[in-house]
Amino acid sequence: MDKTANRNSWKKVLPLPTQRAKLNIERTFSEQEYNRLSQGLIPKVMEDKWFVFMENNVLSFHRSWTGACIYEVHFDNQRTINEIWVSRDDEQYKEIDNEYDEKLLTFLIDNFLLGQNTPFPIPSNIPSDLPKGLYQHNVSGTGYPEKEVPKKDK
Repeated sequence: MDKTANRNSWKKVLPLPTQRAKLNIERTFSEQEYNRLSQGLIPKVMEDKWFVFMENNVLSFHRSWTGACIYEVHFDNQRTINEIWVSRDDEQYKEIDNEYDEKLLTFLIDNFLLGQNTPFPIPSNIPSDLPKGLYQHNVSGTGYPEKEVPKKDK
């Protein structure tokens, strides 16, 4: 069994910046799923892009190379998402589309922590001539199936 991640399991952990946005994902996890989330994720090789750990019912997602906190998932009663925050510090994270971030965070939770096979969401603004899988590798370091996520008209 792999080691449970904690904030000291990785070389650099920055706090979630004050420039942030609230995401809207309603989800309750089974006891088994919550226990898997609590294990977190410790990068093993350079291609692993995420470091994830649970502390005080807050699941924190950090970029492994920079330590930047991108997502914080807060739980109430230990298994239901209470609130989610995403970094909007453009020096640490360039994405600004909340809807896309909700899909990406769902992908990260489902695939990296729960062992599912959810397709990787590709934003509609990614150039079509970009080699297949390049954007996904840059964001997640993985080779999951891709699925384009169209932007809603505002």
